[in-house]
Amino acid sequence: MTHTLTIDSEHERISRLHSRFQELHDNDHAFRAAEPDSAVADAAQELAPSLARVIAEIMERYAQRPALARRAREIVSSGGERTRRLLPRFETITYGEAWNDAGALASALTHDDVGIAPGDFFATLGFAGVDYVIAELATIRLGAIAVPLQAGATAGQLSAIADEVEPVVLAADVDNLPVAVQVATHCRSIRRIIVLDYDGAIDAHARALTAAREDAREVRLVVRPLNEMVDDGVQLPEVPLPDGEDPTRLATLIYTSGSTGTPKGAMHTEQIVCGAWTGALHRTGTSSEAADRQAFPVITLDYLPMSHLAGRGLVFTTLAAGGTVHFTAASDLSTLFEDFALARPTLALLIPRVCEMIRHTVLAEIDRELQRSTEKDEEQTRRAVLERNRVEQFGGRVLAAMVGTAPIAPEVKDFVTELLDVHVADNYGSTEAGTVSLDGVVARPPVLEYKLCDVPELGYFSTDTPHPRGELLLKTASIIPGYYKRPDVTA
Repeated sequence: MTHTLTIDSEHERISRLHSRFQELHDNDHAFRAAEPDSAVADAAQELAPSLARVIAEIMERYAQRPALARRAREIVSSGGERTRRLLPRFETITYGEAWNDAGALASALTHDDVGIAPGDFFATLGFAGVDYVIAELATIRLGAIAVPLQAGATAGQLSAIADEVEPVVLAADVDNLPVAVQVATHCRSIRRIIVLDYDGAIDAHARALTAAREDAREVRLVVRPLNEMVDDGVQLPEVPLPDGEDPTRLATLIYTSGSTGTPKGAMHTEQIVCGAWTGALHRTGTSSEAADRQAFPVITLDYLPMSHLAGRGLVFTTLAAGGTVHFTAASDLSTLFEDFALARPTLALLIPRVCEMIRHTVLAEIDRELQRSTEKDEEQTRRAVLERNRVEQFGGRVLAAMVGTAPIAPEVKDFVTELLDVHVADNYGSTEAGTVSLDGVVARPPVLEYKLCDVPELGYFSTDTPHPRGELLLKTASIIPGYYKRPDVTA
């Protein structure tokens, strides 16, 4: 069935948004408790660009707040096999607990026979989750360089990257453990594998760990779950935060997908990474932000990989604002709608594929409702189904939304805007430059200068009509200094 889109004026939508915000602020304790503290945000800005000190300030000042959330689960037995079953709720750990766990992991890595030093490379491989973030925070506490690898890549592809970077530690979740062992066996700089999201009560996890240790024994590779290392680390001396303040220090290497050639490591400096934590590219509730706007509580659901800039940005900006980031339970997105309903986010980061899933699912529900009764008014039914999904399926708290990572069809974006009853901002950016435009308008900041250059060999000219075409050249506050060990392709 064909459905026509109901267009409300932007003024009406903004009015409803303000009313919804006030209702949530007055009646929703979790919403109100997540509002950013301007004193924390101001203090973090003062400490920039010292990344470790900025993050320590945020994690310690928000210590009692919930920071990271994962789906609760229980162990069940089926056919003699112990497995896990998801429960209809999230469980959280606080900022203080996450920061302490990261500190304990840093201590365990520093004080064992394998060791790690500031400036060493720390690679991660797996789906985004609580353990993944703790490993990332430990990297910061150690002064190491984070190298998030793309889950789903082959062992050969990952080994080529490992050969270039020479990490000393590789953290991998259970699903990616076999590939991690293959990479570590090939790349002898890796001396330890940390197993993320491990639960020894699950038979499949126990088998995977046993197999990994057997394969690693020949090359004397240490394989241990993160939770065991954290337990050891709490008994060891605390590792002091890195000394010094160098905004040009390499903090993270984010490898491109390789869709246009060999994957390249985009070098993100301490200053660039710090921008995600200090509000350089977003709102965190600092006193310098508009005084006539109430602080925006940031509660999110992350289903994007942390090897992608969008996924990393969502996690870091949520924590920077004192909010809570929930992680979807399944990397194949099979639990996504259920996770949205349980997390009840206030900020929705969307990708075109998810928007298309949402549109297909809700339109099918509208069709079913109309088929039940031929006497129903189509427009009334449509509005009822949209409202039910906005409140029940997406939690009724979404106050802001954006879509990115790929182009989106206008009709899909318009439908999601109508469904969530918020403007869905279309964000364009890149691993190398960060955010470039919002809704087709160059974003200032972080863009400082830009120009469109003719590309005659492709027939692109700035004089083209109705739209100028060409190569967009940028100077931004978040531009990378180059690609790791690839001066030949660094412009």
